Parts: sequence; C-alpha cells; structure tokens
Amino acid sequence: GYDFWAEWVNNRGGITVGGKKYKVKMIYYDDESNPQTSARLFEKLITQDKVDIILGPYGSGIAMASTTIAERHRYVVILPLNDSDELYNRGYKYIYSVLPIASRDMIPMVDLVRGQTPKPNSIAIIASNSPYPLMCAKGLNEYAKQGGMNVVMYEQFPEETSDLSSLLSLIKTKNPDLLFETGYFEHSVLITRQLKDQRFTPKALAFSVGPQLPDFTKSLGKDADYTMGVAYWHPKMKYKDSAFTIEQYNEMFNRKYGRGPVYLNAYGTAAGRLLETALGIAGSLNQEKIREAMHKIELADTIVGGIKYDEAGRNIWGKTGVLQIQKGQAEIVAPEKAATAKFLYPAVPWEKR
Repeated sequence: GYDFWAEWVNNRGGITVGGKKYKVKMIYYDDESNPQTSARLFEKLITQDKVDIILGPYGSGIAMASTTIAERHRYVVILPLNDSDELYNRGYKYIYSVLPIASRDMIPMVDLVRGQTPKPNSIAIIASNSPYPLMCAKGLNEYAKQGGMNVVMYEQFPEETSDLSSLLSLIKTKNPDLLFETGYFEHSVLITRQLKDQRFTPKALAFSVGPQLPDFTKSLGKDADYTMGVAYWHPKMKYKDSAFTIEQYNEMFNRKYGRGPVYLNAYGTAAGRLLETALGIAGSLNQEKIREAMHKIELADTIVGGIKYDEAGRNIWGKTGVLQIQKGQAEIVAPEKAATAKFLYPAVPWEKR
C-alpha cells in the first residue's frame, strides 16, 4: 500500500509543500515483529536517516514501543493499522490512527442486528486472550449492556486453542440470539465448524477476523454463509478518494501487482494520501506545523471512509463496515453508504442450507 502510493504520487510530480514539489523516497527496515527492534529502528530513522515523517509499522504491540521513540523526538507518526485503545490513552501528541479504535470495531454489527426482525435480545461474547481481541470484546460488552442487551456470556479462551467445543456447548445451553467472537482467522474457522457439529445456529454469528479474508470461504465453503465480519475495507465498498474511486484503485493496484488490494494495502495507501493532505495544509516539513495540520484535517471521503482527529490522535470519523458472506461471496451490508447487498437475517439453520 505504501509503495503503490509512493509511485502514484511521484508519477504526478510528487507532493506539493509550500509551493515546492518533493518526490517521495521510502526507507524500509524489518522490525522482525519485535517491539524493541522497532523502537531501535525508529531511533535510526529519526537520528541517522533524518526522515521527514514516519508511516507506522504493522500491529499495535509493535507501535506501543516505537511510537514512544517518536514522541520523545516530537516526530509525527501516521499509523494505518494500529488501533489498540491503549496506544491513544497515553497522552501522546504526535500519533495519528487511520483505523477507528479497536473497542469500536464490532459496534456497527450490534447496531445493524438490533434493527432487524425478530429483534435480538441476548448475546454471547467470547474472546481470544490477546490484546486486540480483548480490547475489541471489552468495547462490545460495554456497548451491548448500555443498549439493554442481555449478555449471557462474556468469556476468554486461549489464543493457541485447537478445540472450543466445550465452550460452544455451554453457549448452546444459554441459547443466545447472537454469538460474537473477537479473535483471529483460525478461531473463526474453528468456531464455525464446531457450531455446525453441535447444530447450533445463532440468529447472527459475527467475527472480528475471518470472513473478510478469502481463505475463510475457501476453508468453509457454504458453511461460511451468513457469517459477519469487520470490514475495515473491502474492494466492493463505495467509498472514494478525491483522486480515484475504489474501483479505479483496484484496477491500478491489479495492474501493478497482478492481484487486487486487501485492506492492509488500502490503509497503507490511505496513510500516504493523508500525509499529502497534511503537508499541503502545513506548507512545511516542520513537525510542529505538520502536527497542527493533522488536527485541521476533515476528510469526509477517502478510500477508507472519513478521517478527523481528536487531541489523542484517534480517528473519530473512522467507522468499520460490516461484511457478510452471502452465497460464498463477501458483501458489504453496512454502512448504507458503502453497502453492496442487503443484510440477511436471521441465519438459516445449518441443516437447511
């Protein structure tokens, strides 16, 4: 996503800053998914390479360490894929998320299902015991309770588990209308298979990670139908950038790489486009002026939705979409602005599919 943006903007003469054109030069280092390594490399980027701005690493755990270095040097960092609430609760002044914060990720799903008939009244929430899923589940649990829903279960499970049948059997005895899981791909596949084995069909089944990835439907076939997933971004969405639509972005990306973009790429590209906007407003490469410019940004339309920042660097206009698998295809069912299909509810029982 970063590389696509850098080539795209350079082919148009570069970024305009204070009336002068600058070509983008990307410098990459491998942090080996190690927070300490990432922090050391941030120090190198700032003190040795003397870069003008930093586009963040992948993962909130990595960013927790590396952004501490940037904050000490008062360096602006745009974080496209780092959404842990903890990152933005530290009082830092130079970090900016492109994603909405994690605790809000599954809330649009709750809003969607609560507007359906028959209206759901009860929900079970289970989470892998790692930082992102726990943060996501915490926000979901609080929001469901605030909305008057009966949370019949709120439990954690081991991240490395290969069997959740006992937990799912207990959930089945409580018969919730909704089952929401916050975890990762392997968990969503496992849960779907074991729910079918137990012949338990919640009215809606939702996962934080799984349905948005092509391997989910490849692994499950028709059993993937009716499942919901967080849609950070999807190539079918109707969002648009001021310079290109998502359809055009898909075409350009495919021509360059021989495949279509996934959400990781789109958020990387959006971070670059956000940087262009900030530098245009700042008219300078001075970090304080860039920081001031970031807080002036109000983008209603980008390829990932809206962007506007609060004092902590949270994207308060950011909102995840809702994806549902329908006849083996991933469709966007919310928000209406980005939707490609109507939401199917309640789910058809396993034995009738």
